[in-house]
Amino acid sequence: MYIIADVILASIMSFLSYASVVKFSSLKFSKIKFILYICCVTSLTVINKTYDYSTDMSNIRFIGNFFIVAFSIYFILLRNLVKSVYYTLTLYTLIMINDSLVVFIFVKVMGYTFEKHHSSFMICFLTNIGISILTYTEIILIKVMCDKKKIADVTNRNAAHMAFALMTFIVAAINIMVYSKYMDLIDRRLMLISIHIMTGYFILTMAVYRVYSNLVVNEKENEQLRVYINMVDELIDEYRRVRHNTYNIIEAASAFLEEDDMEGLKEHFSGVIERQRSIKKSNIASLYKIAHPGIKSLLSSKLGRIEALSLNLNLEITTDLEGVKANISDLCEILGAFLDRAIESAALTNEKYMEFCIFEDDQYYIIIIKNSYDPSHEKKDAAIGLKTADSIIRKYSLMLNNTITEKNYHIQELVIKKQTDNF
Repeated sequence: MYIIADVILASIMSFLSYASVVKFSSLKFSKIKFILYICCVTSLTVINKTYDYSTDMSNIRFIGNFFIVAFSIYFILLRNLVKSVYYTLTLYTLIMINDSLVVFIFVKVMGYTFEKHHSSFMICFLTNIGISILTYTEIILIKVMCDKKKIADVTNRNAAHMAFALMTFIVAAINIMVYSKYMDLIDRRLMLISIHIMTGYFILTMAVYRVYSNLVVNEKENEQLRVYINMVDELIDEYRRVRHNTYNIIEAASAFLEEDDMEGLKEHFSGVIERQRSIKKSNIASLYKIAHPGIKSLLSSKLGRIEALSLNLNLEITTDLEGVKANISDLCEILGAFLDRAIESAALTNEKYMEFCIFEDDQYYIIIIKNSYDPSHEKKDAAIGLKTADSIIRKYSLMLNNTITEKNYHIQELVIKKQTDNF
């Protein structure tokens, strides 16, 4: 009978943890993973609960449940240790706060003893249901708040997640341990005040995290905006120069016409045409289609480097990339690594050829970077940036990278599937 009760209660909490992780990380529902996760967490939780710990090691059971959930999330659902620990910390913090509130209602308001609360299956069942409803509701609110604006930098995001979640978890855990030991001795008003303080601390922590997120994102956006403004200034200067040159050409041509010097006019325009053939169309002007300032600024700097190295560039951009749902800072890091590798390789060859194309079809955005390639001059550390790009690409299920090496050319193809909902 007790085993059945433990299985039912453990199943409720395992379902809560699964639903919470799916909500947090926007995972798609998988029937196989769902069944495997519920069975794994429920069975291990029951084993941990029925194991006979000594009195001095009673808190090990709580720690054991934490690691059961954290590692089950990691091995079955996410394969990302930082996110698994962060989601578990947040989930358990909310569970502890809500547990304090529900136990307070049963013990201090409704008059049940602490021993009866733990020994009665029905009360424990109702407690777990109440905790689950409160916790999942709070997770939905947190998800809505965090989705409004995300931190652009992955390192900062992970550090902030862990720091804020760990601080709140420690405070809540200390309070729960005190309640468990001195439940009957603590006045209900003092306990209610403490629950309010814990709740307020959690809300304050989330608010601080929210402010921190906005500051980081705003700083990143301001930096991208500054680079973009400088790029626009360069483009304006370019068009001013073209307009000035065009005016001079027309003035010179009108002088030849006034003198009726057709031979001089032909010679004049022959020189103009020859110069125009040697001048390629502005690479900066080719970027106007792209909707994201961050990508524009990145490509502008890389194109400047290509021109400085006198590489023969074939540039074709026919889409704005507006529908890309990936984090723009991640996409910039991927493109930056690919372009750096291509520029370095092309510069070491005699042909010095590069090709950069961005286009789309009905289902995909396609980015192709092609460069002349000489294996004998390849740098040993050239693959470091590509490993970083590959680790970022693996985070996105709708992003695929194809690497092709021909006899004299190296090709990187990045394919991004379009999706109107969540990426």
